Amino acid sequence: MGLDMYLQRSKDMSKEAFADAYEDINSGVIYWRKANAIHKFFCDNGTLAKDGAEGVGYYYIDRQDLMNLLDRIHTILSDKIKIEKISYFDIDKGINVDETVEYKLNITAAEELLPTQSGFFFGDTGYKYWYSRDLKRTADLIKRELTDNPSQETWFYYASW
Repeated sequence: MGLDMYLQRSKDMSKEAFADAYEDINSGVIYWRKANAIHKFFCDNGTLAKDGAEGVGYYYIDRQDLMNLLDRIHTILSDKIKIEKISYFDIDKGINVDETVEYKLNITAAEELLPTQSGFFFGDTGYKYWYSRDLKRTADLIKRELTDNPSQETWFYYASW
């Protein structure tokens, strides 16, 4: 269980299309898991569809919203390098991994421009490596989406948990 998030080109995609969509760059779907700051941004800046419920309905996201998100991410990730020790389970290898990672993160800018949001199964709300990793991945995916679809003006954001 957790916050599953989708940005899609078409509101009427079938639920089956979501399952493996993030594996296919041509699917029209960007998938996140527990990237609660991104969820908060889309809910705060998108326009809720009239048949939606706050936080879980479809939100209309336009090209300017995505450009705004990219600008915020760029500001947040433009800082001195930080070093952190992290631990995680590598599911492919079936082992626990401890490693030291380097990343850039302006915490003051993050708290102001893309604050985290707590919620039921929303994941970590700290401003550390995993937060910066979500932002870097988001920027890469959004840049690709905007470049590959220059005539697309509206996307649809949806989340469930």
